[in-house]
Amino acid sequence: MLLHTKVKKVVHTKAKQYKVFLEENPFNPEGGGQPGDSGDIRSDRFRGTITGCQKEGADKYLEVLVQEGYPETGETVEVFLDDARNLMLSRYHTAQHLFSRVLEDRYNGLLTTKVNIHDRSSTVYFHYDGDLSLRDIFDAEEQVNDIIRQGLEVEVQSYDYHTATTIEGIKAKWELLSHEEPVRVVRIGNMDINACAGTHVNRTDEIQGFIVLALRGRKPSWEVRYSIEKERISMEHSRILRVFSHETDLTETELLKTFRNLKEENQTLSRNIRNLIPFISVPWNISTAGGYSIYHSNPESLTLEMITQLSRRKAEDDPNSLVLAMVSRNERNLFNFVLRKGEKVELDLQSLMGSIPELNFKGGGKGSFFSGITNVGSFSEWVKLLSFQIEKGKQDNKG
Repeated sequence: MLLHTKVKKVVHTKAKQYKVFLEENPFNPEGGGQPGDSGDIRSDRFRGTITGCQKEGADKYLEVLVQEGYPETGETVEVFLDDARNLMLSRYHTAQHLFSRVLEDRYNGLLTTKVNIHDRSSTVYFHYDGDLSLRDIFDAEEQVNDIIRQGLEVEVQSYDYHTATTIEGIKAKWELLSHEEPVRVVRIGNMDINACAGTHVNRTDEIQGFIVLALRGRKPSWEVRYSIEKERISMEHSRILRVFSHETDLTETELLKTFRNLKEENQTLSRNIRNLIPFISVPWNISTAGGYSIYHSNPESLTLEMITQLSRRKAEDDPNSLVLAMVSRNERNLFNFVLRKGEKVELDLQSLMGSIPELNFKGGGKGSFFSGITNVGSFSEWVKLLSFQIEKGKQDNKG
């Protein structure tokens, strides 16, 4: 979509980012769990990317990242809406309405609490005090696809707040809606009526397909990630499964049974390993890093789970220390690492690791524990980088 309009107001936020208010703004703002529309904007004196659209009171503005020049109040601009992305978001959002309605009808007491609509995959969050299995979700997925094929009409209308509250069967979070602004109501055939600020398709068959990617959580908090690229994803998964079946000489049903048996054996092995930990010791070398003792070891013959447990025991033995253990992954010079701190060490390991990009790691953790993968296998390099950053942090705190 191309529109010529005038700039009503400009607010410079930071660097090359601006809020641009237009006399006519066809972009849909962020709302209903859906991000704002995006696109491009340009004039004779500047050009920029529209990264989103937000509401401000009764008005709305474009979030603009400028590539050249800068916008000014009163100038005429060309605005380009990314129609393809808008349609993708609309398909995802209508699919979410169908999925939520199907589950809420199937399970008494189940409520949709939040949605995150995106143009690659989306997530919907539920509150439900009962149990949900993947089989339950697959059954709902099948029903959603049946509704999609029916091509039900999707109608979007706006009402004043009072009139909207009188609509029979409407779902809405009234506490979040303004009494002074119109309420957008989305109807899907005769199956769903919802107050929603997002965009939607005109018919359910425009969604094309619905496929569940993941079920996570436990009662009462559940989340389901899904995609509308059902045909492509089903084909990709089918190919992977067929290759796996061919290489293992197992049928699909046998694959699942074998996997579950192996998982159970692995859990038993893990329990046995944990029972052995008190009888295992490893040689720890000691250095200093930023005034703290740092114990380090690379027990190559032990599993990652074992060194994780051993590092915990060492940190408990010396609460004023840091403990670093690494084992080689035997691939492309990569190493698994575990970094712990004793309870008296006044450091946040997550912040500390985040400030040392030279370690080239991927991983995560919390304030007292961090683990991941790195291509830096030298303990001396780790000690040097940790020492420098810890000392720098101390100096920054003094300043």
